[in-house]
Amino acid sequence: MFTREGESLLRMPLAELAQQLDPGIFRQVHRSTVVNMNAVEATRRDLAGRVFVRVRGVKDELAVSRGYAHLFKHM
Repeated sequence: MFTREGESLLRMPLAELAQQLDPGIFRQVHRSTVVNMNAVEATRRDLAGRVFVRVRGVKDELAVSRGYAHLFKHM
C-alpha cells in the first residue's frame, strides 16, 4: 500500500480491504490496485483506447484494466 507517509505491506486480500473503504472515494482500477479518487490528477486514453490514471505523488501512470475502464468514461 502506498500512502503519503510511505509504503506498507498488507497481509489482507484486496477484496477484503476494498469492503472497508468508502466506495465514494476509493475505486479499484486493476485487480491489484485501488486508487483514492481525491488524489487523481488526470486520466488519459491512448490510441488503443486503454485508460491510464495519474495520481498525485506517484511518478508513473497507473494502467486501468478493461474491466474497470467504464468507471473513468466521465473523466
